[in-house]
Amino acid sequence: MTPRFLKSLVTSRLLRPVFLILIIAGVLQVALSQWLISNQVENLVDTAGSALEAGSREVSESFGDTREDVRTRLQLMQQRTTEELAGELTRQQTAQQERIASNVRSAVMAEAQGLADVLAAVAAPLIWDRDVPKLTGLVELADARESVLFAIYYDQYGERLTRYVDRTDDRVRTLMEQGEGRGAANKVLDAASRDPNIVIVTADIKPQGTAIGQLRMGLSLEGINEDLAALEQQFSATITGSIDALRQTLETETGQVNQRLQQQLATMGADTQARIDSTVEALDREAGSLSSNLSFLAIGSVVVLIVLVAAVLGGGLLPRVLRLSSAIWQIADGEADLTRRVSLKGRDELTEMARGMNQFIARIQELVSDVKSSAESAAEKAREQGQISRDAVSAVNRQQQEVAEVSDTMSAMSGRIAEVADSVQEMAGSVQNVNAESEATATISRDVRERLDQVVANVEQAVAAVNELNSQSTEIDSVL
Repeated sequence: MTPRFLKSLVTSRLLRPVFLILIIAGVLQVALSQWLISNQVENLVDTAGSALEAGSREVSESFGDTREDVRTRLQLMQQRTTEELAGELTRQQTAQQERIASNVRSAVMAEAQGLADVLAAVAAPLIWDRDVPKLTGLVELADARESVLFAIYYDQYGERLTRYVDRTDDRVRTLMEQGEGRGAANKVLDAASRDPNIVIVTADIKPQGTAIGQLRMGLSLEGINEDLAALEQQFSATITGSIDALRQTLETETGQVNQRLQQQLATMGADTQARIDSTVEALDREAGSLSSNLSFLAIGSVVVLIVLVAAVLGGGLLPRVLRLSSAIWQIADGEADLTRRVSLKGRDELTEMARGMNQFIARIQELVSDVKSSAESAAEKAREQGQISRDAVSAVNRQQQEVAEVSDTMSAMSGRIAEVADSVQEMAGSVQNVNAESEATATISRDVRERLDQVVANVEQAVAAVNELNSQSTEIDSVL
């Protein structure tokens, strides 16, 4: 673009409103777009920050729920483990106690059975001899054992050979009180058969394969039961201690797990919040950069639009307008040569304007030619009319002179008539006809005078019209 072209663009009053509107529209567009972008970006950042914070809160709540769930599950696991361990230990203890009790009972029963067999074997000769005192001594020997409550020898017929029972033993006295039958031995034997803590051991006396008697010995299981109860208490204490130790261990480990989980969740929450803050800051930076870039883009687009509009209007429209204006001013200035035409090619509105201008100039040229012809004809007629007017003026002047003469004559006649009227007033009755004729003559004179005045006025108007027509003809001659 040349400086002259730029100057023509800047000084063009036709394009100045266009450029002003474009600049104002561009400024408004940039301001509006900047406001919208800033508002939208701020809303976007706020929405993203709110969403991230809401997500962080949801994650924190989820972590809290998870922590509570883990703590609850750990407690349930601890309780279940403790209960299962207690049940398993109890079951094993019970089984072990049952095995131990069974083994102890079996051992005691075996020992008692062995003792009974020994006493039965030793008592065989005594039974043959029916040596009751020695048999009673064997019974006392057997009864000396803590676990043996009584021992009774029977013969082959089922008759008791010994009647000794230890009445100093509280257990024996209790059996005697609870039992039925004749004699202390029968009562003790009857009560012992119903007591679950007493086992009656029987040993047949068969020295040569034939039963010659029988030994019935009552064995008390209270000592064994007390030992088993003590053993059970020891097992229970061991199980309780194991369960308490396990519970403490599980509580300690659960507390440590919960503490580590809380620390990890707190660390994760802090990391999440830090990441959210960094994300929001990054969004702010990116939003600011985006807003600046869009603002520069909008300004650049407005500048490019103005340049393009200036190039299009200045390169295509303004030169044609200038050529059209120059051609019109060339026709209008100077001698106003109507034979010149506007030369403008194209198919746009300016070309149509140039064609209309050329057609208008052609019509003006035709009108000027017609006016010139009419003016020449009017001048000729004006000259003829002027001659006629001059002749009419001469005739009117002559007529005015004649009218003046007639008026003078009529004035003289009026004076004479007045004199005649004055002289014949005395003869009114006799001269009525003369008076009437005089009045008619006066009336005729007045009418003639009025008509002459009207003719004079008409002649004056005709003279004025001729003078006006003569001046207009002179002006037309000066124009042509």
